[in-house]
Amino acid sequence: MKNNLIFKDFLWRALQIGFRQGAYLLIFLISAAFLSPIDFGKLSLLLAIVLLISTIGNLGLSSAVSKFIAESSIKHDLKIKTIVSSSFFLGFLVSAVLLVLSIIYNYYFQSVNFYFLFLTPVIVFTSLIGVYDGLYVGLKRFKSLAILTIIPSILSILFTFWCVKNYSLTGALISQGVFYGVNFFFLFIPNISLTFGRFSGPLIKKMFSYSIVIAVANVSLFLYTRFVLFILNSQGSIELVGYYELVIRILFVLINIFAAIGIILGPRKIEEHISFGKDHIRKQLVKHSKLSFYFSIIILLFLYLTFPLVLKNLFPEYYNSDFLFIFHVVSLIFPLYAIEAVVSNGYITPLGYAKILIYPLILGILALGSIWLFMGEVINVKLLIILFVIITNLVNLLKIILFYRKL
Repeated sequence: MKNNLIFKDFLWRALQIGFRQGAYLLIFLISAAFLSPIDFGKLSLLLAIVLLISTIGNLGLSSAVSKFIAESSIKHDLKIKTIVSSSFFLGFLVSAVLLVLSIIYNYYFQSVNFYFLFLTPVIVFTSLIGVYDGLYVGLKRFKSLAILTIIPSILSILFTFWCVKNYSLTGALISQGVFYGVNFFFLFIPNISLTFGRFSGPLIKKMFSYSIVIAVANVSLFLYTRFVLFILNSQGSIELVGYYELVIRILFVLINIFAAIGIILGPRKIEEHISFGKDHIRKQLVKHSKLSFYFSIIILLFLYLTFPLVLKNLFPEYYNSDFLFIFHVVSLIFPLYAIEAVVSNGYITPLGYAKILIYPLILGILALGSIWLFMGEVINVKLLIILFVIITNLVNLLKIILFYRKL
């Protein structure tokens, strides 16, 4: 009975993640199809900057809200309305401050990059979407969350096709803001009464203290995966920036499938940790890590066999030796990333060990940062990609080992 419930929750969560991330990837692919490689590289770089800002503003609220709501349902010490209204206020406040600072910086130091202004809705809506995502996950209402994601995803894809086809790079940027805005309003409308309840100062302080740790981990991860992008840009390889970003986005759509499994497991692991203790959690961790590895290898082999054919037929301008090298080598991060996605979302973050995620990422950032600092303008692209894969796999392995030893 329990396994059937987990399986149903996974299907709904997979559907929700599939539509949201799949729609986001499809929006990106539509942009790739209609834009020149140079404009697509510009789009990738602008998105990397804006998504970094929005990742900071997000504060890891989705994970924090789901943790507090799951614990509240067990201990009955907080009202859901208080958690949602407090987290919404926190997310809106941080996003607004970051938005204002970004616009001021853009105005005084970047001579008003109007392309950047088109992406400002992404900064505002990312953290607010995270609040509602955490609400539904904490309550295990995965079916409702999926339904509220499917419709805006379909609408966003249709709008993107029309917008990019008619307005090129400007349309691609506008479609990003529309995607986040439509997703937010579909989640906001059914939860208006929860959103504008009385918030709690002590809870906001407690939530901020926990979510800031998750935010640091998320920002570190984002910076880490984009270091290669920044190095390529410093070399003037704007086309390779687009190639790398496209491969990373494809991989993270697949990684998010495993993250969905972890997110489903999270509230249950909180209950099991309270009821059965660390020994039970350790055994479950080993079991889920092995299963994640086996399935990730199967998916990777399928990807190697099919993606080049899809690329050759649908995106022939990207079917070249540079893109194929980046794809085949960078994809080697997938198996360990799949395990890490399950472990970090299903065990580390919900059980309150989010700090473990930060230290390996900082080491990885220092390693890639040193490469950028000392060899950024001269390093061979192939060597750079290979070093990135090696360092990434070591970082993810270290996260898992540190958590296992902590239990």
